[in-house]
Amino acid sequence: MVEGSQQSNPHPHKNRRTQLSLQIIVAAVIFASGIIVGAGGTILLVRHKVLWIHHYHKEAASIALQIKARYNLTEQQTKKVEDVFTRAFESRKAVRSQLQTKFDAEREKLVSEMKAVLTPQQFEKWHIDFQKRLEQYKKRRRNDSEKTK
Repeated sequence: MVEGSQQSNPHPHKNRRTQLSLQIIVAAVIFASGIIVGAGGTILLVRHKVLWIHHYHKEAASIALQIKARYNLTEQQTKKVEDVFTRAFESRKAVRSQLQTKFDAEREKLVSEMKAVLTPQQFEKWHIDFQKRLEQYKKRRRNDSEKTK
C-alpha cells in the first residue's frame, strides 16, 4: 500500500540533465549580457573621452547652425557667427589656463607657509592629507565638468 501511494520517477537522470542544461543556458545568457554591457560601456567611454578632442570647434559650428536656423542667417553671417564663437571658446580656454596658473601659485604659497609653521613630521602628514584632498577635488571637478558637457 505504501509502495502504490509513492510515485517514483522512472528517469531521475533526465530531470537532472534538463536542470543542468537550463543552468548552463542561464549562465551563458548572463555571461553574454555582461559582455554586451561591458562593450557598451567601453564604447560610451571612448565616445565621451576620445572623440571630444577639438570639441569646441565642432560646438561653435553646431551653435552657428542653430542660430542660422533660428534667425534666418545668410551663409556669410553663419560663418562669422561660427568665428565669433570659436574665438570666444579659445579666449575662455586661455582664461582658464591663466586661472589655473594663479591657483597653482597660490597652492604653492600655501604649502610653503604651512611648511614654515609645522614641524617636518607634522608637515609630512599634512602634505599627504592635502594631496589627497586636492586629488578628490580634481576628481569631483572632472566629474562635474563631464556632467555639464
